[in-house]
Amino acid sequence: ALAPYRNTEVLRRGKVTPYDVFNPWRATVFFVDYVHRLVQRASFRELPPEHQTVLAIKRGMASPALIGDYAEAQGRSKVTRNNAEKAALAVGLELSVLDQRIPLAWPRYPGALELVP
Repeated sequence: ALAPYRNTEVLRRGKVTPYDVFNPWRATVFFVDYVHRLVQRASFRELPPEHQTVLAIKRGMASPALIGDYAEAQGRSKVTRNNAEKAALAVGLELSVLDQRIPLAWPRYPGALELVP
């Protein structure tokens, strides 16, 4: 969550800390920023467009190395899919939400550094 703040004065002065994950607003910003960083990875951008999905991001959250494993060759990718499907159903979402494409461009997204100074 604090990766954007590495070697910054904000982090050194304690204006952001690991405890910020317990602050709902800051935790949400950190989550969105992490998703944004996953989308920016070459391994996501090089996926065939039909695989640039919510599920690919979910795999990337389990391990960034899995983001491109859309064939689910690695066992952890299958576990991630199963967990994502269970979670979606538990909150009343249709499984098709996992296949929704993630936009590559976020033109008005300012980033965590600006949102949580």
